[in-house]
Amino acid sequence: MTEPIAWTHRRPGVVTWMWFSLAMIGAGVLHQLGMIPLVGWAPRPFDDDRVPAMIALIIAAHGAYLAAPPAWRVRALLGGSLVAWAVVSPAMLIIGVPWVLGFRALAWSGRRPAWSMAYIVGTLLALLVLADAAHAPRRVATHPWLWIVAYSFALGWFLRALVVWHEARIGGPRPSVRDLLTYFFFAPFALVPPYMLALPKLALVTAGVDARDLTVVRSGLRWLGYGVAVQLTLWAATRLGVDPQGLFIDALRAGDWPRAIPLALVVYPVRAVFEACGAGALVLGMVRSFGVPMAPAFDRPLLARDVADWWRRYNTHFRALLIDLFWTPVAMRLRRHPIAAGYLGCAVVFVLGSAPLHWPKQAALHASPWTFPWSTLAESAIMTALVGTALAIERRRGRRREVPGPVRAWTQRAGTWALVCGAILAVGYQLDYRVRIAPWERAAAAAHAVESPAEAVALVPALESAVDERPTDPVRRATLARVLVTAGRPDAAWRQLALATAFATHQSLADARLLARRAPSRPHLFPRSTP
Repeated sequence: MTEPIAWTHRRPGVVTWMWFSLAMIGAGVLHQLGMIPLVGWAPRPFDDDRVPAMIALIIAAHGAYLAAPPAWRVRALLGGSLVAWAVVSPAMLIIGVPWVLGFRALAWSGRRPAWSMAYIVGTLLALLVLADAAHAPRRVATHPWLWIVAYSFALGWFLRALVVWHEARIGGPRPSVRDLLTYFFFAPFALVPPYMLALPKLALVTAGVDARDLTVVRSGLRWLGYGVAVQLTLWAATRLGVDPQGLFIDALRAGDWPRAIPLALVVYPVRAVFEACGAGALVLGMVRSFGVPMAPAFDRPLLARDVADWWRRYNTHFRALLIDLFWTPVAMRLRRHPIAAGYLGCAVVFVLGSAPLHWPKQAALHASPWTFPWSTLAESAIMTALVGTALAIERRRGRRREVPGPVRAWTQRAGTWALVCGAILAVGYQLDYRVRIAPWERAAAAAHAVESPAEAVALVPALESAVDERPTDPVRRATLARVLVTAGRPDAAWRQLALATAFATHQSLADARLLARRAPSRPHLFPRSTP
């Protein structure tokens, strides 16, 4: 009777693994067909041709995790994770393992927390400077592994390192080497950079993997299905021509404000929330499928009845990190002055916390540490006032409020949508456009009209500034090359054209790396004088 009983105990895990495999294969097929984006809030740091292999490795890691005895569960997951990261980037694996060991030794060494914080931030800055395509474009184009390491750390490790740093600062137990490596090399995050959508506590991951609660694992399948369904719905709406974002852009171009204003509310926050929830559900589904009982990153934000409630419901993982690092110290120091603590806490959270913590994504995505998220800074300034005021009102009238009727409740929700839309679209996106995009558009328009060498010479500084701001944009480099030819600088024009070719496909680093790997067979693209 031993054999049948053993099989009976294993069978639920086998069935769960089969459903997980089908879900991941289905998501991968839909992604390859262009119907859903199998990414989170950031592109992955490798080409789509590796996605099938990554899905196969994650399925294998999931099967090994479910089949392993309790003492070997973490080891099975860690082994599969290391193999997956070796496929993504051997350089990340070689650099990442000693980095994790050094972080563990420093964070729990008994030294002041500033030392381990300097270790995290110093690593980020060093990697971004080394992978700076504005000042070393040839190095980034011909050595893409350097950018992959910088990108993976900025969007996959940095924020989670801050989570672990906070746990160590408040006296959390020292994790084993195995547990800490499993946390940073977690297999699903090799396929989808977690960025802000998945910031689980270290203890939550280790305890969840050890427990292997099949209820949690099976809930991951439901979240995967939910994420695929939401993203398929958005894709179908776009294919049917009812995409609100496209209609909104058309209305803006036509100057049709009566149509553009209500469409703005549909674009942000309604459509943006569905996009975020779809991406977040896919990440959550993969995480929970490995037994980690991580909560969703979005708690029905469209039902928020004021801006403070929106803040509590939207992107809850990143909000929890901001609360730990920025809000709590201010609130504790000003606990006798709750209104002032609310406003100052919001200023510290949004302006000094959220905006700078959005910078690594921009710097890594565009391979330039000089790219700053101006839109986030503008949004943060507005949200400081809105959330601070909402918290002050809550404080004065108490958190206990009467339950409004359906009409009043939806009126409050629509008002919240309008405030959020104004902060994001009318203020944040507008500032970003004025600071980063509009100067390039003016310079590009002038470049197409330039005729004399004198006009070209005068235009070169503006175009060089635009290239430094987006150094991997091939269109900007090609435009600069054309103007340099007119200005009588053919050697400089050739260098810019060569780099434009290297960064050409789809204006993305992931695709540019595909060209860069072919560069050795085309050495004429990079003459010795290339910087």
